[in-house]
Amino acid sequence: MTFGSKLEKLRRSANMSQETLAKNVGVSRQTIYLWESGNASPSDVNFEKICEIFGVNAECFNNETAFGDSSDIVENASSTDDFIKEAILKERETKSKSKFVTFLVLSIVGFVVLSVLAFATYAIGKISMPANTGYITVSTNPIDVSVFYIMLVLSILWLIVECIFVFFTIRAKKRQKDNAAQKNY
Repeated sequence: MTFGSKLEKLRRSANMSQETLAKNVGVSRQTIYLWESGNASPSDVNFEKICEIFGVNAECFNNETAFGDSSDIVENASSTDDFIKEAILKERETKSKSKFVTFLVLSIVGFVVLSVLAFATYAIGKISMPANTGYITVSTNPIDVSVFYIMLVLSILWLIVECIFVFFTIRAKKRQKDNAAQKNY
């Protein structure tokens, strides 16, 4: 169960609307929606406010158990900060991994498209270039030379796009490693 679904379940069990929770935390209703849908994570301060509002320890957001059982909620307040940081880091790590996978898939698809474009450009170039038979150049090819140049330009543009995707993929992987290193400290 994700942080967002746990927050929503806790809010609903308290018969509280998103607007009421937003007002108590000091954020907008849309922010509560983003937290519950998993599209955003609360700051440490807002996470602490949520725990205070519902009277729970931060560990209840890390446990895989359901809400409602008082035995499932740990009341050790000294470790609250550690649990808050861990919950937020887990949420961010999951998002970071999904972004990296997206960039990786797009890079692979881009490489395949680039390969097809390069082969098509080569084939069209071979077909469209006239055969020079001495003083007279005769072309019986059905494809105009301009198609070759269009394909060449498309191939170069796609190569640039592919390089950008590879750059962002490497950058995302580096950020993921940096986040993991920060988590260990």
